[in-house]
Amino acid sequence: MAEHTIRPKPPLPQRKSIRLTTYDYSTPGAYFVTICTHNRQCVLGEIVNGEMKPNRWGLIVAEELQRTVELRPYLHLDEHVVMPNHLHAILLLQPAKNERAVPLSEIIGSYKSFTTKRIRRLGFTSFAWQRGYYDHVIRGEKDLQRIREYVVNNPAKWEEDKNNPYRRVGAGR
Repeated sequence: MAEHTIRPKPPLPQRKSIRLTTYDYSTPGAYFVTICTHNRQCVLGEIVNGEMKPNRWGLIVAEELQRTVELRPYLHLDEHVVMPNHLHAILLLQPAKNERAVPLSEIIGSYKSFTTKRIRRLGFTSFAWQRGYYDHVIRGEKDLQRIREYVVNNPAKWEEDKNNPYRRVGAGR
């Protein structure tokens, strides 16, 4: 009888983290966050004449962002915008009083979970966010002003946005 060798499956490739390896993301400060829908599907609304017109799901995304901030006294919301397939937000993490410091990843994870559950419960059963999120630690007033401008102007620049699956190559140039 021939012996069969059972080979272990090769390990799955590990995703490379884009987080700063030595940075404590529970540190008070300003953070720019972008969260995309799964496969960057445009399911949160549409851009009409340079303005975002959120649909039912986009309104829920915005409401849950407000609720996330209301439930956390150490978190403040600066400029933010819901786009057809992503959300940009500047979050200001304050020192937590009488509470443990909560890392940004935990806040974003909770937000994505609550938003997904609410949207699915209301009928969009396949709704999902893209795994992970993009963040940028805002370093100084000049950086903050530049990012605020980017967020506010994002709907007007949708034609050029790298997250726009219908973007015109070379638009605006």
